[in-house]
Amino acid sequence: MTVAITGAGGFIGRVLAHRLHEGPTNPISISSQWKELPGGRPTPSLLDVDGWARSFKGAEVVVHLLGRAHILRERQGNPSEAFRQVNVDATQAVLEGARRAGVRRLVFVSSVGVHGPANGRVLRESDDLDASELYARSKLEAEKLVIEFAQAADFEWVIVRPPLVYGPGCPGNLHRLMELIYKGVPLPFGAVAGARSLIGVDNLSDFLVTCSKHPAAANQAFLVSDGEDIATGDLVRVLAQGMGRSPRLLNVPYELLLWAAKTFRKEELIRKVCDPLQVDSKKARILLGWHEVRSLSDGLLATARAFSESKKGGAAK
Repeated sequence: MTVAITGAGGFIGRVLAHRLHEGPTNPISISSQWKELPGGRPTPSLLDVDGWARSFKGAEVVVHLLGRAHILRERQGNPSEAFRQVNVDATQAVLEGARRAGVRRLVFVSSVGVHGPANGRVLRESDDLDASELYARSKLEAEKLVIEFAQAADFEWVIVRPPLVYGPGCPGNLHRLMELIYKGVPLPFGAVAGARSLIGVDNLSDFLVTCSKHPAAANQAFLVSDGEDIATGDLVRVLAQGMGRSPRLLNVPYELLLWAAKTFRKEELIRKVCDPLQVDSKKARILLGWHEVRSLSDGLLATARAFSESKKGGAAK
């Protein structure tokens, strides 16, 4: 089987490309850094349907990872349009290119954010979708596009909605958190008890491989996680352990922490780090027989060790 990956040069895409390369599946790694990747092909212009069709030539499955991620410090004059162009319009071109290339299945990597705020509930695929942020709204619009297009074109779709993805070299909020832990900055998360679901990049890549080939994955949406949830304070402790650092946690009541965050315009960041967000991944486990290949604690420790080593390596240069 041959699987094409859009966004193969990204954090998740690189791990997936090498995982496919190590197995019986042939990857087509579509990226601007295509020369560095197994089966590399250059990324066409985002809206170039013919270009995407050429990139997908020979592929039976496409895993669509290419997208514009959520950005805390937005610099685009029109962020809504920027999200839409990459996450929706480019997805339309990818779908049409896949159809022309004879692809039989498209796996679309969306976001848990399409469910909206958890508000204390454990999220399930059967829940109503209520995307509230620009990024999540663009992902939800793309989901609907994928389903409608695939049904009309008579090929299979799979939608995957991961929570926060971690692993060596991960970007975003977890990277920022590790920076603070490494520097020994006191963190006010000791009293934050709300549990959060995460997924390691190795586990997500393995699940995407399963979604690429399992017959029962066809025309299904999945929430997926490591199967264990963790409170923010415990997350800090595990990451600090992996770095060989002492966790400097302050027991600040959540209400006081949120009040301070609002005062300093950091509410969005604090909510993303502290608010409970749990997903039920039973559907993936029962329907597809999937199980994580790496435990949460093992994956977090490896992530922290890699971060610490990168810091030591940088300091030695």
